[in-house]
Amino acid sequence: MHTDPRRRIPRTDDLLAHLDVIEVGRGVHRLIVRGAITRAQEAARSGAIAPEAVAAHAARELTVVESPSVINATGVIVHTNLGRSALSEQAQTALSSASGYAAVEFDLATGRRARRGRVVTRDLLDRMPGAEDALVVNNGAAALLLAVLALPGEVLLSRGEMVEIG
Repeated sequence: MHTDPRRRIPRTDDLLAHLDVIEVGRGVHRLIVRGAITRAQEAARSGAIAPEAVAAHAARELTVVESPSVINATGVIVHTNLGRSALSEQAQTALSSASGYAAVEFDLATGRRARRGRVVTRDLLDRMPGAEDALVVNNGAAALLLAVLALPGEVLLSRGEMVEIG
């Protein structure tokens, strides 16, 4: 009797408890681990990998997870000349682990060129259920410009915000 091979795809809770996934997923946000597991399960459902390879596939993806994405959206507390808001200990730890080389346009799993910022975009989309897409910029001015262009209507600025810096 032949059974559908998709029935052999491991359950998510079994994969979360799998030693390989636990080992490489240590220090990686749980949503990212679950995303890697879901993508591995989907690859098995489509026939791209064998059901028995799901745990190894998820673990392999987690070994090339880039450092956590950190957004310091705390802004300026008192005055621009006093500097920006201090980062929390958790944000400092994330920044420390994010330092070093980053695969900006390179897929470490396949060794081929990839879309710029795909890892950060994927991380954002994993954290924003229902979002169609995400865009990452490298500074507040760019983020503000995108937000102003995307929102209809008038934009009100305080006089202090209209000062050009630099």
